[in-house]
Amino acid sequence: MDIGTLFRSALDLSPNAIGYHLNRELPRLFPGRAILFGAEYGFDLEEYVEAMACPFEADDTIFQHIKTSWNGHGRGASLLNASGWHRVQWEGERLEIGLLSWNEGNCEQRYHWIVASAQEIAQRFLCTVCDWSSEVRGEVLVFDSGSW
Repeated sequence: MDIGTLFRSALDLSPNAIGYHLNRELPRLFPGRAILFGAEYGFDLEEYVEAMACPFEADDTIFQHIKTSWNGHGRGASLLNASGWHRVQWEGERLEIGLLSWNEGNCEQRYHWIVASAQEIAQRFLCTVCDWSSEVRGEVLVFDSGSW
């Protein structure tokens, strides 16, 4: 089974079974590699790799589900990878990042899988991206309807 088939089959499951199914099957596709699973709101992969100029490529054999959002009057639009598979070069390491979104109740949640040669590398990448994403760079933060 390839990743595209795995993602498609997972989305046919109930929301409670998707993450479990993928976490059980991905190690079979990546034997001997560490796989870190999460749903951090602060894991802003796209902005991080763009700002840090990390080599980043989408796996074009997997459907890349891109979500477009309007940023407000005069601020244009932004693109977000709702689902897809990517490769990132970071600190001499080649990481694979899987992204998949599905609805839980009234909320769409994006989950990620970081595949690395070691668990410590995957965790360090996650923390680095989340630390960078949490820095305020001139934005005005607004708490609205239960989230920032």
